[in-house]
Amino acid sequence: MKAARFYALVWLIASWFLPACMKEDPWQDRLPGNGDFSAGVLVVHEGNFGYGNASLSHYDPATGLLVNDVFFKRNGLPLGDVAQSVTVDDSLIYAVMNNSGKIMVMDRTDFRFVGKITGLTSPRYLHLINGEKAYVSDLYARSLAIVDPRTLDVTGRIDLAVEGSALPRHATEQMVQADRFVYVNCWSYDDQILIIDSESDRLVDSVRVGIQPNSMVLDRWNTLWVLCDGGFEGNAFGHGLPGLYRLEA
Repeated sequence: MKAARFYALVWLIASWFLPACMKEDPWQDRLPGNGDFSAGVLVVHEGNFGYGNASLSHYDPATGLLVNDVFFKRNGLPLGDVAQSVTVDDSLIYAVMNNSGKIMVMDRTDFRFVGKITGLTSPRYLHLINGEKAYVSDLYARSLAIVDPRTLDVTGRIDLAVEGSALPRHATEQMVQADRFVYVNCWSYDDQILIIDSESDRLVDSVRVGIQPNSMVLDRWNTLWVLCDGGFEGNAFGHGLPGLYRLEA
């Protein structure tokens, strides 16, 4: 018993001095190599709501190499809370962090942090109009944010609020563009496809479809296909059958 107490005391005293002898471990890039990661498939993991554990993975079909958590391994920074979507252009990746109210911007080739877009409420998707302007849809803001991709600043907003509505209308989701017009589906408690003039940044028209249009795609003939989920029982906006709608853009 005395020997056991002696060794325990020695270990306690030693533990006091160990932290003083240990050097801090500086952040080191933990991605394999420093090559070009622009080729391949980018996988978005939204993470758990409220936990801030969203992440990105990169898969290279040519080599079969899968690297998880590429943004954190490159920068030592967490991506944020709930990764909703990613938009990629020639040089940058825009990762929309819904519950964090921000968009994390990184280099397309190596995931190095470039900056972030803030001042957003509940962003969903980013759509690039050109090199000087982008739109950001939002679940609760009742507007589209106008962003300058060069400075990463919010430069304006397109008001989409429905006056007198107790529901968050219009909540905006995905965006597709045909010529100068951007089509925006309103998924949450809504039944509208909004048409935005990207030159004047104004809402110019809308089309009513089924309840809760949750996704859409523009084909090569400029036909817009809209999928509506029909809502759910007890939905404050209503409940109907799911449907697929075809619109000429």
